[in-house]
Amino acid sequence: MHPHKNIFITKLEGIKDRNESEKLHGTKLYILRDELKELEDEDTFYYTDLIGLSVKNKEGEEIGSVLKVDNFGAGDLLEIKPKNGKSFLLPFKDEYVPTVDIKNNYVTVNIPEGFTD
Repeated sequence: MHPHKNIFITKLEGIKDRNESEKLHGTKLYILRDELKELEDEDTFYYTDLIGLSVKNKEGEEIGSVLKVDNFGAGDLLEIKPKNGKSFLLPFKDEYVPTVDIKNNYVTVNIPEGFTD
């Protein structure tokens, strides 16, 4: 596998030519978490590591948990399930998520006033 522009090019067992491979265009590929390389830098993480983390406000109060991480084309989003109410999406940017603490199992968020109304 090797990068080419904004994609990776790879060979898959059973796919013999370009026509067969083009049928797979858009297919999502998944691997098990334990097959991922261990990260040495504590400030580096896989998005899958965020799922289930506690979500705290800037005062340190737990307000919910991370359900999943999505990207619909305009940037990464955290889906947050508050203790009460419906889940909501928050841009995964420093201004909204200033702290990701994998070791202590939480993220800190800044939710703009009226954002979840």
